[in-house]
Amino acid sequence: MKSLSLLGVCALLCFTVRTSLATVTFMEATQEMRDWCAERHCNPMESYDLVVGETIMFNITAIHNQRSQNATIAVLSNPGLPNEAHLTGVVMLNFSVDENRTVHWAAQRHITFTPTANQEGLTFQVCFNAFNVDNQADATQLCIPLHVKAPVPTFHVNLTASSEGRLAVGVNCPVVLPLVAMDGGDSGYCMRVHPGRIGAGDQGMPFGAQLRMVSQAASQQRGAYDGCGPVAFEIIWYPRRGLEGASYTLCAHAGDTFCEGNGLRGRVCTERKVERCYHIDVVKCQYCLGAGETIMAAAARYRTDWLQLWAANAHLTTPDTLPAYQPLTLGPTYVVRASDTLQSLSMRFGTTASNILDANPDVDLVNNVASLEVGDEICILPWVCLTEQESYAAGAYIANQ
Repeated sequence: MKSLSLLGVCALLCFTVRTSLATVTFMEATQEMRDWCAERHCNPMESYDLVVGETIMFNITAIHNQRSQNATIAVLSNPGLPNEAHLTGVVMLNFSVDENRTVHWAAQRHITFTPTANQEGLTFQVCFNAFNVDNQADATQLCIPLHVKAPVPTFHVNLTASSEGRLAVGVNCPVVLPLVAMDGGDSGYCMRVHPGRIGAGDQGMPFGAQLRMVSQAASQQRGAYDGCGPVAFEIIWYPRRGLEGASYTLCAHAGDTFCEGNGLRGRVCTERKVERCYHIDVVKCQYCLGAGETIMAAAARYRTDWLQLWAANAHLTTPDTLPAYQPLTLGPTYVVRASDTLQSLSMRFGTTASNILDANPDVDLVNNVASLEVGDEICILPWVCLTEQESYAAGAYIANQ
């Protein structure tokens, strides 16, 4: 008896055909038959799990207990065969497994099934009826579930940045959010990660934010859309000046899209996606040095003195050699009171109204009156007159950006 296999799948599912004398099964009629079947991996499988595009092949075999050729196999019309499943006609096989070389006859049919893109997530029950051609009441049935796994887009719990709470960052401070997308159903479906919210294009990614791929793991491919392991991405953003006091949402979504059909039939696509969003507050009076930027250049950028800036960051032992993206406190923040105005604040802190507005871009001018609300936080930077050297230091750095 020849065995059939594809992708290492070989399953011989055998029936019992009952007669008035006795009931036997292909595997249990004799110990020799059981041993012969075990060597050829033809024991029945209770069910099959497969992915879209994966082809499985197995045999359906019925044996008559009186070693006649009266056994045959039919597919029950309810529920029938799934689309893209194919069943061959009945083939009669003879074989011998005992010392007396007793000849046995079996009826066999061969089934193949390759699920398509519109069948993911479904379970098909394929039922067969094995019976005696001389007595159709002498029959037995077997149903085999075929589970077509669907992708389960998810973000890895431990390797993806938590989206709980809010993240406070200063101007030019790096926001790096790791995202690891994967098929949570362990079927190896390939996940694609896109910026923005689901169905909203790039919305959910502020200007300058980027989504870049870090790595892609692989797994054994079985079908048309799998063969992938977790894929790692990063959301990277450096909030620019002018965004202080504002809040932003950074989003990305992961998923898989299956499409089937073309031409006159049209193309039908199914999507399964999941998104992850992060809430970012750009705080005032906080700034991170750029690559190659000095504390003098940073002070000139904000029209303040580098000594004042150094004094506001007592943890810095020396201002000469600071690493890239060193966070700096630019000055104190002040909570607005009921009687405060832009002019009173500028006089109180020895600065100018324009300097306060420059450090607090969220404060609007309405009819030349600042829209200050009680409880607002205002960044206060003491105003200084820049020397020629300080102006040059700031301008040279900015020109090289």
